[in-house]
Amino acid sequence: TGVSHIYSAHSSAIVIDACENIHVKNVVVKGSGRKKGNTGTGLEVINSRFIEVDRVEASGYQMNGSGITGGGDVRITHSYVHDNGYNGIEVTGKWGTKSVHNIYIGH
Repeated sequence: TGVSHIYSAHSSAIVIDACENIHVKNVVVKGSGRKKGNTGTGLEVINSRFIEVDRVEASGYQMNGSGITGGGDVRITHSYVHDNGYNGIEVTGKWGTKSVHNIYIGH
């Protein structure tokens, strides 16, 4: 019931790709720094559905602290995303099956 720590150095820490019904809770992910060689994202959700992210801290990533690309029914709550290169939290979609829907970010 404690907090898990993932130090991913130069890559992404957690990648959820084409999954359903995943819960990520009480995790701290840390990259080596946005200007120190990291080229990833703290937590990536790609073309996935019914994802819950709660109490996640993400820092030190060149790209985003958290990113959602495609999919839907994703909730990010009580999270602290800071000191990242591009964005704290990025949500992107394209068209058809790559669109994004039902995204909640808040408390």
